[in-house]
Amino acid sequence: MLSRDYYVAIEGIDGAGTTTHTNLLVDSLHKLGYCSFSIEEPSRGPIGVVIRELLKEGPFSQKILTLLFASDRLYQWKKVEIARKGENCIIVGDRSFISSLVYQSYEDFPDAVPLDWIYEVNRYTMKPDIVIILDVDPAHALKRLNKGRGQREKPERYKYLVELSKRYLYIAKILSKLLPVVVIKEYDDNGKELSIDIVARRVLVATLALVKYIEENRRR
Repeated sequence: MLSRDYYVAIEGIDGAGTTTHTNLLVDSLHKLGYCSFSIEEPSRGPIGVVIRELLKEGPFSQKILTLLFASDRLYQWKKVEIARKGENCIIVGDRSFISSLVYQSYEDFPDAVPLDWIYEVNRYTMKPDIVIILDVDPAHALKRLNKGRGQREKPERYKYLVELSKRYLYIAKILSKLLPVVVIKEYDDNGKELSIDIVARRVLVATLALVKYIEENRRR
């Protein structure tokens, strides 16, 4: 059905629902007969475990996190090669190196690093074929994050969510010159939050449309 693998990255600020929509997209693709599976950042591997522990402490050195995330991506893609079993699949990533471009370069976090250094460190990591950015109202994101939880770490406070949301749209403009990027709003024109089903449908339609577009261009 596919001529090659496709790597789709689901991106967005904390509370955007990247994990939810990664899982829903994989399920929908399975139902349509595609080989598809998910990966996540940080991974559940040894490097990912270290990252998760550091993130519990709140904002950590972005220099160190940049290097750790890059290493985790390289480690995880070795696992992907095994999981594929020779099939052409759609790999859906709950975040990608784009998260590093947004978060690790954010000047209000400790030891923020420039974008070009993040690109260089991630030179050998897999880059998405398609990027889908979930554009959520930061107020909605914060509400989701605080639901049934106590105080959140610094990146999930409202001020930071607002700024990180702006950074995602900024990075989207840069990346759109290099690869397909789709920004999917999770709210309507009146600012009302859309249902998960509506957003999931838009994510699926965007993914299939872009895969078809790339496939057709490969045949020309």
